[in-house]
Amino acid sequence: MREDFNMLSAAEKAAEGKLQYSKALLVAYRRLIQKNLPLKMTIELQATAAFTILKLSRRIFEVGEAHLQAIISRLESDWSDVLNATQQQAGEPSFPLSFYDSEREQIEADAEAAYAGIQGMEEIKRRLGPLLPDKGAMQAQYYAEMKRLLREVKEELLHDLALDDESTQIFYR
Repeated sequence: MREDFNMLSAAEKAAEGKLQYSKALLVAYRRLIQKNLPLKMTIELQATAAFTILKLSRRIFEVGEAHLQAIISRLESDWSDVLNATQQQAGEPSFPLSFYDSEREQIEADAEAAYAGIQGMEEIKRRLGPLLPDKGAMQAQYYAEMKRLLREVKEELLHDLALDDESTQIFYR
C-alpha cells in the first residue's frame, strides 16, 4: 500500500485497493504456474495452432468444414511451432497432409464463400430483428410481416448476386 493511503479520498482508496488486489493475483498466478509445470504447458498449448484445430474440430458443425480445411491448409507454415521441443530434437517430421495448388485454391474459395454466407445470415438476422423466431417457433401475429421481410431480403440478395436465369430458377426452388 502507498504510504499516504489514509489521506486518499474514498474513490482513490478503492482504486488503490483494486490495484493491490490485481498485483496480488498476478503474483499468485505466476507462483502457481512456475511450481506446476504441467499447468504451464497446458496454458502454453492453448495459444498454439494445434489447440485451435482440436478445439474447432469438436465444433465442426458450428464452424463448418470449409473454415476447418482453411485453418489446416494454413497450418503447414506453422508446423514446426505445433511440435513440442522433444519431437523437434529427434528429427522434425514433415507436415502429414499435402495439398495440390488447385485444392488449396478450392479450400480458400470455400472458406471465403462460407464467410460470405455467415455475413449474409448476420445481415438477415439484423434486418429481421425482434421478429426472428426463437428456436424456429414463429408467433402467429408476426407471420405476415416476417414473410414480407424475407421476400424483401430474398429479392435484394438476388439483385446483389446478379445471377443468371438458370441460377435464379435454382434459387427459387
